[in-house]
Amino acid sequence: MRCRRGAGRPTGPRSRTTATAAVRSSSTPRTQLAALAIIDAWNDQSQWAANPWAQRTVFEVVAVHEAAEAFTGDVRKEMVAAPTIAVFSDGNEDIATSYIRAAGIPQSNGAEFPAAKCAPTNCGPGTANPDMLTVPSIMGDMGTCSSPNTDHKNGGLFTVDGVPAYCQIMSMHWDVANDRERVECEGGCPATQAECAGETFTTTATRWWPRSASSCSTRCTSSPSARR
Repeated sequence: MRCRRGAGRPTGPRSRTTATAAVRSSSTPRTQLAALAIIDAWNDQSQWAANPWAQRTVFEVVAVHEAAEAFTGDVRKEMVAAPTIAVFSDGNEDIATSYIRAAGIPQSNGAEFPAAKCAPTNCGPGTANPDMLTVPSIMGDMGTCSSPNTDHKNGGLFTVDGVPAYCQIMSMHWDVANDRERVECEGGCPATQAECAGETFTTTATRWWPRSASSCSTRCTSSPSARR
């Protein structure tokens, strides 16, 4: 494996978001040149029109280092696909997206992660920001009070095949004390558990509803397995 340092590659302001990659010395010269061409297009805004995949709002230059001498390194892991990343809309998701935007990492639909915090209807699967996961989208269908859904893989963290949809989910500072117990029946809270029969579990566990919203999870179900 060979890394090279110095040789006139772009050296702009350094981002706090860093990464290290190496090109095998056994790679053909054509492969090595192709890798450097990708980096050059990423670092040179004048090339973005011809390389739209490099376009991004937050511009940071990737510093390329070339080793002065050849060395041997053990390859522990090879990346064959880009990792899938989700951000939990916990009320401070703009902290996470600022890091991702600085790194130029897009969402699964190719769109940039938003700079602003989520609104109630513009984040989650089926929206313009599919990788910004809200509490309801992670929960999935919880069923009804009389017939709870015990499928714990029907939320946004899993694919339709039941396998993890993301390599990583980022969460900054969730107001757990405020949100974790706020499960209701059809958006309300009847006086007794019997009145919840047949109604769908819903949640107000997001930051857009007031802290005073009551929790009726204890009235809607007596079974811990029914609570997601």
